[in-house]
Amino acid sequence: MNGRIFIGFLGLTVLLRLPSWWVSVIDHDESTYIVIAQQLLHGKVLYADLCDTKPPGIFLIFGGIISLFGTSVAAIRAATCVAIAFTAWVLYTINRRCGATISIAIMSGLAYILGVSMHRWGMAANTELWFNACTATAWCWGIPLLRLADTANRPNNAYLYWALVGLTFGIGFVIKYVVLLDFGAFIALIAIWRLRQNTDWRQWVRLCTGIFYAVLAFALPFAMCWAWFDNYGYEAQFADAVFGITRRYPSAFNLWHAADLLGRFALSFLPLCLGAIVALGYAWRHRHQHSAAQLTLVALPLMCGAALVAAILPGKGFSHYLLQPLLPLSLWAFGAAAIRPQKRGEIGEYEEATYYKLPYFPQLRRTTYLVAFLGLCCLGIIAANTLRFVAPADTRRDIATWLAPRLHPADLIYAPAATILYAWLDRPPLSPYVHSTLLSKPDHQKALQIDVNQVLTNIVGQCPRFVVIETSPPPPPIAHYIAQYCILAREYDQKIAVYSCYSH
Repeated sequence: MNGRIFIGFLGLTVLLRLPSWWVSVIDHDESTYIVIAQQLLHGKVLYADLCDTKPPGIFLIFGGIISLFGTSVAAIRAATCVAIAFTAWVLYTINRRCGATISIAIMSGLAYILGVSMHRWGMAANTELWFNACTATAWCWGIPLLRLADTANRPNNAYLYWALVGLTFGIGFVIKYVVLLDFGAFIALIAIWRLRQNTDWRQWVRLCTGIFYAVLAFALPFAMCWAWFDNYGYEAQFADAVFGITRRYPSAFNLWHAADLLGRFALSFLPLCLGAIVALGYAWRHRHQHSAAQLTLVALPLMCGAALVAAILPGKGFSHYLLQPLLPLSLWAFGAAAIRPQKRGEIGEYEEATYYKLPYFPQLRRTTYLVAFLGLCCLGIIAANTLRFVAPADTRRDIATWLAPRLHPADLIYAPAATILYAWLDRPPLSPYVHSTLLSKPDHQKALQIDVNQVLTNIVGQCPRFVVIETSPPPPPIAHYIAQYCILAREYDQKIAVYSCYSH
């Protein structure tokens, strides 16, 4: 059954997201990850030869995909479909292991797949789609620890579950640092769940010991990254990327921006948010009857709150940050699992009948209207994605097709308006700052301590054969180079211009 559920989730994910597989650029972040990952495979060093604000994890993932399938955007997005389907399957598994009906468990996975596929900002292979898989897996490892809070006898392998939880969260942490808040929320959930039990001091010692194991395991992936950079003499660059850049970013928190992001989240996932509110109300009314209701009252606000704080904390307000709180919302919006073991002291045996059903989902498996509604949602998403990605012209791909036969092996390009060209044409970026906004936004310049004029002067000094920029006036060093040594070769939609340059 589990294998068939995963295949079903994967098939649906591919169906919904297939129109986006071959479009060259959905957002600049994805293109940056591809270019940096390719350059790492060519021997460049992250944070020394190439600078970015992300941890190494996402570049290692993309590098692995590129090493297997080449520099293919379709391969990157296909692999992301596997990550999404796996996350949905883990949500299904969590519900089933906690005693949920098959229908409720499937709904949880479907909610996540539909949520990440319904908006344009969920279609790119962003970090959220990868570390969400780690977060969900860590929660799955943590189910026995939640059940342990109801158990007087400690299982022999409880510390192993703690270590697995910490390690999985730690892998997510080296993909993006905001996973730390998810990890903290899970630790808080276990502690609060333990607090409501009548336990003696020995149980508290065991709990603290388990948390200690989890923290050690959490730190292991990050420590391995640090050890690698230290071994090859790049510890200072790695330390500055982790601590220095983060410390130098200006405090950008704005109450209005936070409210705007929360509003977008509520409107984007309105059915799930309403379901979460109903679940909380139902749990409050039955808090004295079901341990599942008590768990809902703690876990739903705690996990969703931590993920929302992680989305708001950077102060940038990017919509793809909302994919992080979507994960706990998908898990808890349909109610919570009753975690009651059949035999005390044994992990892995649960009562199927202890899961309570929400009043607005009676006989969910046989609800024809719900199935029809989900089918219409899927058709709507497929149609919307087709219109978004298939119908419009792919300017970057057209530029690559035009440039490829005109480039000699030694020719360089400067393409801040089309970063993906570096990967497709197998050309090195002309500065360490691959992401186009690093040289255009003051907060990035301050955090990375970039002397923009010096960087642009160095780019001009490398005599790029072609310059691909937006048609708005470029910075002075680039404008001078274009005026002196380049001619306009092509212009696309009056937004992107390609200049052909000759050596000076």
